Amino acid sequence: MCSLISDSVHLLLLHWSLYPHHMQEGYTALLLASRRGDVEVVRLLLKAGAAVFIPDKDGLSPLYVASQEGHTEVVDVLVKAGADVNQPCTKDGLSPLYAASGNGHTEVVDVLVKAGADINQATTEEPCSVPLEIAAQEGHTETVQRLLEAGANVNHKDKDGDTPVNIASWKGHTAVVKLLIENGADIRVCDKDGRSPLYGASQ
Repeated sequence: MCSLISDSVHLLLLHWSLYPHHMQEGYTALLLASRRGDVEVVRLLLKAGAAVFIPDKDGLSPLYVASQEGHTEVVDVLVKAGADVNQPCTKDGLSPLYAASGNGHTEVVDVLVKAGADINQATTEEPCSVPLEIAAQEGHTETVQRLLEAGANVNHKDKDGDTPVNIASWKGHTAVVKLLIENGADIRVCDKDGRSPLYGASQ
């Protein structure tokens, strides 16, 4: 029964892909398949001519939702099909790399970085944070390590005056703080209210 359902889904999505600009309730078939992580369907849709760049009603691209959900294989397929790894999505200007970093999807981060993702691309709305900052905020130590290895600015300062180590300190992510310091984080930097990482850690 499961196989029959899967086959039906594949058939319907493939048929839908023949109309690449058609959207059902604000979503294309490729976007739905990307969100589900169904790499076989994604390949079928792309082969049938589905447009890789059409976003949903909220501005999210297939690459963005696949990155957000941690579907590494789908991300790889979309990138090879020409998806723009630096295309900002949502009204805040979040990039696929930002979404992957914030959710701790380190393997997706690797794929995006190798494909040329801007490691220090900030969000378009304040506080204009970067992937390293959101990974540090969420305590994703392995992701932070990968971003640093890829050349992320360890002392990036957003418009609130926060740096990755400042935010990690406030959140109590000791392993992340240690890693950032080992990679040159300046623990003397204060935010716009004059609060240092040490102050944050003591709260």
